[in-house]
Amino acid sequence: MCGICGIACNDSARIVAVAEVVRLRDRMAHRGPDDAGVYVHGNIGLGHRRLSIIDRSGGHQPLSNEDGTVWIVFNGEIYNYRELRLQLEAKGHQFHTNSDTETIVHLYEELGHACVQHLNGMFAFAIWDQARQELFLARDRMGVKPLYFWHGVGAFVFASEMKAIIEHPGVKRELNAEVIPDYLVFRYPSGNSTFFRDIHVLEPGHTLVWRQGEVSIRKYWQLQLNEGAAVSSNADQLVEELDGLLEDAVRIRLMSEVPLGTYCSGGVDSSLLTTYAAKHATGMLNTFSVGFEEEDFDESRYAQMVSSKCGTTHHKLVVNERAYVASLPKSVWLMESPLNHAHSVQLHLISKLAKQFVTVMLSGEGSDELFGGYPRYRMLVIRQALEPMPAFAGTVLAQLLSPLRSLRMQKLRAALCGSVDETIVENARFVSPSLAQSIFLLGTSGYKWKERYDFLHEVRSHGIDALQRLLYLEQKTYLVSLLDRQDKMSMGASIEARVPFLDYRLVKLAMKIGARRKVTLRETKIVLKQLAERYLPREIVYRSKSGFGVPLGRWFRNATGLGEYLDYLSSKRFQERGLWNVSHVKRLVDEHRSGRADHSEILWELLNMELWMLTYIDRDGVSPS
Repeated sequence: MCGICGIACNDSARIVAVAEVVRLRDRMAHRGPDDAGVYVHGNIGLGHRRLSIIDRSGGHQPLSNEDGTVWIVFNGEIYNYRELRLQLEAKGHQFHTNSDTETIVHLYEELGHACVQHLNGMFAFAIWDQARQELFLARDRMGVKPLYFWHGVGAFVFASEMKAIIEHPGVKRELNAEVIPDYLVFRYPSGNSTFFRDIHVLEPGHTLVWRQGEVSIRKYWQLQLNEGAAVSSNADQLVEELDGLLEDAVRIRLMSEVPLGTYCSGGVDSSLLTTYAAKHATGMLNTFSVGFEEEDFDESRYAQMVSSKCGTTHHKLVVNERAYVASLPKSVWLMESPLNHAHSVQLHLISKLAKQFVTVMLSGEGSDELFGGYPRYRMLVIRQALEPMPAFAGTVLAQLLSPLRSLRMQKLRAALCGSVDETIVENARFVSPSLAQSIFLLGTSGYKWKERYDFLHEVRSHGIDALQRLLYLEQKTYLVSLLDRQDKMSMGASIEARVPFLDYRLVKLAMKIGARRKVTLRETKIVLKQLAERYLPREIVYRSKSGFGVPLGRWFRNATGLGEYLDYLSSKRFQERGLWNVSHVKRLVDEHRSGRADHSEILWELLNMELWMLTYIDRDGVSPS
């Protein structure tokens, strides 16, 4: 796992200086503390920071082909690289290292841009092709590894992290206020926009080509939801197929020359991965869990139960408010955007603990978005159950529910009155658009969440059920935000996180499994839990989903600690930004502190927005101490 960056000058006579690339590269030193490299050739410069995992002695980057005409910087792991290497050697390609990176170089020589179609792994890479005079960038299918770019007057700049890109003198550190409505309502921006004006993210499953100052972007992977062999209609056969594929996805992700472990929360996803990993690991497997001093937010006993069953060496971290608050500014710096999920902080803390023992960790990310794990997905089941009612009955029921202001009731009212697509989009929000509009002075009215409806439009003609469409949208939006958080918080501790559930073969299988095998009014993630019953106690398989929670509501009411952080929302600087309805924000803070209401969700978003502004706009993006 690594950090990559590069500069391409539009003027071929402009020479990139080594120092320019090094400045960008070393802002990401945490991504690769083991090695560093630079390649500069005229108007092209590539930089690399390395976390050594495969071919630790011979995998130095940037790396080239035999004659030095093709150069690569690569971040990620390719799990089928050995099979690809055998095929390439049979065609005459000569290898000088044992790294997966060199496999990509020779595969590119053989297939050009189509090389990405043959890679099973998580990746973000850039290839400079001297003969074609073009820079080729690619990101993995699901977006496990990040890749950002800026294309301005005179240059094109890319990097694994935006904090590297803003080191380039041509890039201005300016807020992109257009993403704020998305952030306030859904916790994260969708599409290729970021919080920095003019810095974009290369979306999952896409490639980018820079050539003579021109940029073109192409989607290379799209789930074919209605093609291929149908999944088995027999429940036992389906579980058997899922079992074999998930076990193989875990097995190939144990490829490592350094110690590895699992994030083991004691939930069904991480517990399943731990079970498979313990079966195939060549040495002792380490497992890690995190909890809070508050007992109702501490589920570490379930993780200990799994560890005992699998025979792992278990490590438990207990986080208190003081430790959480102390790590909050660093977590915002690592994330490069307002923290969309409060549990980002403890993810970074547990990664720091894990680094004392391992370098590679397996994570259960992606399971909920593939198999229907979130309780909120039941909203579509409720909608379908109510569809036989006359249209006027739904309207009457929605009016009866209108006094109930909980988020769940708001979503139910929308499900009763709106279209299926509106129900799907509404189901994804965490704050009501009306509340966001009352706070954000630049307005959210008329904001139609176009990116989300565009994703739904992509699959409207595929003949799949409503839940599959919802899960597709989640994979394109919410999951990408979770993966971004996973990458930034783990790499901030120089830990590589691998996600077996997002093996593209498993994704293709999961998206062919119909709704009735995933979510009902009584249960979520049905087929995966049927699989888990083979290996885990029912107490683990069918316990309530925790959501990796954080006691924000409680902490925000404290006079010190996180509660003290709310003072940022009444500061002179906050008031002068011209973004917020300050009097309304003050009322929300007062209501929450007094216990009259729970506004922890919107207060968390506003606080993190302010912390990000302080870190990256007001200051120069230097890491907090």
